[in-house]
Amino acid sequence: MTKRIIMEKLFHESTPFPYSLQKCEVEDMEPVCHIHPHCQITQNLKGKIAYRIDEQQIWLEEGDILLINSHIPHACEAEEKSIRRNMGFYPEMLEVGTYCKAYDSFLRILYSNMYPYILLKKVDCDRMHITEILEEIFSIPEKGYIAVDGLIHNRIVDISIALIQWMVKKENKDIQRINGVLCRSMEYIEANCREAIKIRDVAEAAGLNSSYFSHCFKKNMGISFKQYLNRKRLEAAAIELTTTEEQISYIAFSCGFGSVTSFYQNFMDFYKLSPKRFRELNTKITS
Repeated sequence: MTKRIIMEKLFHESTPFPYSLQKCEVEDMEPVCHIHPHCQITQNLKGKIAYRIDEQQIWLEEGDILLINSHIPHACEAEEKSIRRNMGFYPEMLEVGTYCKAYDSFLRILYSNMYPYILLKKVDCDRMHITEILEEIFSIPEKGYIAVDGLIHNRIVDISIALIQWMVKKENKDIQRINGVLCRSMEYIEANCREAIKIRDVAEAAGLNSSYFSHCFKKNMGISFKQYLNRKRLEAAAIELTTTEEQISYIAFSCGFGSVTSFYQNFMDFYKLSPKRFRELNTKITS
């Protein structure tokens, strides 16, 4: 993947709110499946850009915005000289103020596997003022303000609230009840995904019987409990593959898989690459 960086601002763990801002022109892009530990919002500024996510081809016309949640495998290809801007941040570090606490738990749903990605067409971005907010965010580092990361954090919260409002209107379902049930179940799965947990354990944590929980979870998440559990285990494995030198068999068992064969099958199905090849590619990719 070759890019010409037009503008880049990177702030990592040493700041209270780490984020990245990048504007780049694509010169020659080879689509390679990779992941980010952070959430990424991309806006196409010029040309055509295509993303491959969950076996779907997603085209971004000029002005369109794509949100890709953390640890979602994706590949990107674009026309030569296409220009895009990327913003990266960690959703778990977003904090809403006292008067917006009603949105707090909705952030878990927005930035979860329930929405591997969200595509907003230009007309929606303009109507929701998201393009306007992005332009402001990208201009903030140049203005000499104090607590720049705090200002950017607050504007990302504004984008998140706009997306939640869009999500609630679009889904047209009992989002309040869904929100509580899914949040409790996702919290339990994330905390225990490396253990041999069963659906009855998660259902009990969510306050439902196993049968109804299974139905509710799949209906609203789009995947079964077992698939979601495996995805969380795969996310953990992907992080270890790219940040440690542990043997693949050790990673498989430490992330909750019962056998190396099961791990390889699930990994290939989700990432379309072997764990070894995934490690090789993703230790080199920085975009």
